[in-house]
Amino acid sequence: HLYRTGDKTQLFTDLNEFPVIQQLKLEIQNVLSKLQEHRREIRLILRKPSLDYVTVSGQEFLIEVRNSLLSIIPNDWTQISSTKAVIRFHTPFIVEQHKRLCQLREQLILACNAEWLKLLD
Repeated sequence: HLYRTGDKTQLFTDLNEFPVIQQLKLEIQNVLSKLQEHRREIRLILRKPSLDYVTVSGQEFLIEVRNSLLSIIPNDWTQISSTKAVIRFHTPFIVEQHKRLCQLREQLILACNAEWLKLLD
């Protein structure tokens, strides 16, 4: 049913035959690992050992902070969104890595589509 949903990035299971796809998937995993590692720093800065990223309206890797803690937020963090109770941020590292992740995901989609078309020939 994967071919019906249109997500060709999950079609290729034996990646040895598809080195470009394999490399892109490795790079994506690498970026995701870096983002998970970065969480440690954020937890220390905010003194919140269990802090995890949230995803809101498709925005990934958001750091959600209660408005009352605004004073401890570093100046270089970018505010992404807010509610009455919380403000959501990206650190400069998250901005940079998320941009890279989006590029890699896009390249992966293009590579998978190209391989899919080759298989159809």
